Amino acid sequence: MLIEVRCDEFKSHGEIRPPIKLHKGLNTVIGSKTGSNSIGKSTFLMILDFIFGGDDYIKKSTDVLKNVGTHKIYFTFEFSGIMYYFYRSTDNHQEVVQCNDNYMPVESMPIGAYHDFLFNHYGIDLPLTSFRGVISRYFRVYGRDNLSEKKPLNIVPNEKTEDAIRELMKLFNLYSTLADLLKVYKNSKNEHSTFKKAQSFDFIPRITKRKYIQNEKRIHELEKELASMADENNNALLGIDSQEADEISSIKGHITILKRQRSRLMSQLNAMRADLRPEIKQYGADFSKLANFFPDTNLRKLEEIQQFHKNISGILQSEFEENQAKLQSMIDLTTNDINSLEKQIIELGDTAKLSKVVLDKYSAIDNELKTLIAENNSYDKLNTLKTTEKSYKENLDNLQQELLIELQNEINIQMEKINDKIYDGEKKAPILNIPNASNYTFMTPDDSGTGTNYKGMIVFDLSVLRLTPLPAVAHDSFILKQIGDTPFENILKIYSSYEKQIFITIDKEDSYSEKAQEMMESTSVLHLSEGGNELFGWAWNEKNAKRPGF
Repeated sequence: MLIEVRCDEFKSHGEIRPPIKLHKGLNTVIGSKTGSNSIGKSTFLMILDFIFGGDDYIKKSTDVLKNVGTHKIYFTFEFSGIMYYFYRSTDNHQEVVQCNDNYMPVESMPIGAYHDFLFNHYGIDLPLTSFRGVISRYFRVYGRDNLSEKKPLNIVPNEKTEDAIRELMKLFNLYSTLADLLKVYKNSKNEHSTFKKAQSFDFIPRITKRKYIQNEKRIHELEKELASMADENNNALLGIDSQEADEISSIKGHITILKRQRSRLMSQLNAMRADLRPEIKQYGADFSKLANFFPDTNLRKLEEIQQFHKNISGILQSEFEENQAKLQSMIDLTTNDINSLEKQIIELGDTAKLSKVVLDKYSAIDNELKTLIAENNSYDKLNTLKTTEKSYKENLDNLQQELLIELQNEINIQMEKINDKIYDGEKKAPILNIPNASNYTFMTPDDSGTGTNYKGMIVFDLSVLRLTPLPAVAHDSFILKQIGDTPFENILKIYSSYEKQIFITIDKEDSYSEKAQEMMESTSVLHLSEGGNELFGWAWNEKNAKRPGF
């Protein structure tokens, strides 16, 4: 527990205040008898929240930071008889410094690690929550946002109701079981949503119930047709699917194409061979006879032409032989491809004996069948996902409702016990009603008075403090001053009965009963008043205010 707080800026009449010693149970900060404001009561509770890892002191007490400046808050916790010394500075509030017993720094730790330190040393053995998640809602200090007497579960006014209820369930250790089922439900919901989205992009077939029924009929027809084809072909089609049938048909089609190609090549080769002739004969002996008819013929010129033809014939002969070799090579390669494919056909056994027409028909039927089955499987899958999600949601809602009833009953029973102690069993206790995970009401039946409402919030906090690992609560004076004298005295008695620490502020001490004053004084840890006895030794809201020592 927290046992000491000190700060060099805490002053009284110009002198540094001695360390403020705290104890178990009720710790009371007493204000002036006249009820003076702005003397530091709420600020001290803000500082306690700062010590317990909060940051509202930095965010909301801006007037303090402006007028006091940077300062360190030193404090000591005691756990199992061991003292732990720390300080936290306003200019580096994201770190907490662990110290020796003279508050000399030893090592610093991030604020998250400090939260974990408090969580572990207070023995808060709760899953799915944190130290601030446990304590922050129950430090009710003026200037913070958790002060609605009609919405005591909310840490801020606009917090989602389901979030506030969930945090209360965590504090009562009722959420972990629900969280497991919630995770399963969310996974199921995401799977359902993803499947529908895939259908909307046509990645997965989407059909209507009418189309589903039509598909069922057509599937039956196609299965009969495939069975009939298998019987007609001596069961050679059994055990193959459209892909295999397509593959066999493709091989046969390829063989046919290759054979046609080879035939064309062989035709070209034969034609080329037929075009090849023996060397052109010499006609020189006949040229003299030609001269008898045409005495002016230039025989020499004719012989030159004859020689040119011989030369051309030699060139063509060489090209024909080269092209013939190329054609023969292409024919040989084509023959090898045909032989290889025919070997594959032989290895496929009886199925390979089927004609390409049969195989193509089988493939078309099998493809249609697969498409229809895929559509119907998609329809069935969607319905299964929808049913599964609905089932998980119903289970989740039922379990959640059971846990919420258990939660509200446990709190309401405890609140009635505490309320009976305040009013000697004569007045109705506040009631927390949580009809579902997104709604709750908090009220006292037949009494909507301001004092009753704030008293109800106190009773709620004390019930939670009694029933859970919550280590401490804080109630500012503006909450307590709404309550009548007799119930206030009884509330002080209840405060004092707790072992856990409770921090309150109060002013106008003399206005309460003698018994109440005795309890306040016996539990007091700090007295504040105007005229130099403010928390920081001066009031900066006064005209011409001057900080002591400046």
